[in-house]
Amino acid sequence: MYMWSSENERAGFKKCSPFGYFLVETSSFLFAGVIISLFVAVAIILRDSFSSGFSFRLLGFLLLPISCASASFICDWVAWFLVRRKALFMITRRTDALGARTNESVAHF
Repeated sequence: MYMWSSENERAGFKKCSPFGYFLVETSSFLFAGVIISLFVAVAIILRDSFSSGFSFRLLGFLLLPISCASASFICDWVAWFLVRRKALFMITRRTDALGARTNESVAHF
């Protein structure tokens, strides 16, 4: 999950790569799913362990949080790869996001 350092970075990212921005937002929702599904999986494992004893088959419930975390990581990595390919960088003094190829201002507030 990524937290934007400024509104200019978020707007520049969105303008530079709309699909990349969609992937970052999807990654954020998947990360929330990781946390929720991890608590649910642990609750199910503990409940079944206390009622009928521990079984290694119960660890299968941890596959959902692991797969959501992997998908979140992949979405985030692909999004940043798309933006770096277009060479977006931030100028922190002016809080502008510039495209390196065209050198035009992508976002300025």
